[in-house]
Amino acid sequence: MDKKTFVELLERRSESLYRVAYAILGHNADVADALQETALKAWQHRVSLREERYFGTWVTRICVNVWNVICQGQIYPKP
Repeated sequence: MDKKTFVELLERRSESLYRVAYAILGHNADVADALQETALKAWQHRVSLREERYFGTWVTRICVNVWNVICQGQIYPKP
């Protein structure tokens, strides 16, 4: 998948990813961190996406995994 296609697909999902992330994390700063980390991980692992039509499900799963890590304090430890 090329960069342009990736960005377009991610932008289409950004609003729904934000809503779900906010519902789980409840803080705009945490949501922004989660979405940024999700975009990075999705880009790094884009070769694992077998079919482009499943992008939404695939990137949502990545985002949920990122949220779990953030909630456990493994990425951004709480003071």
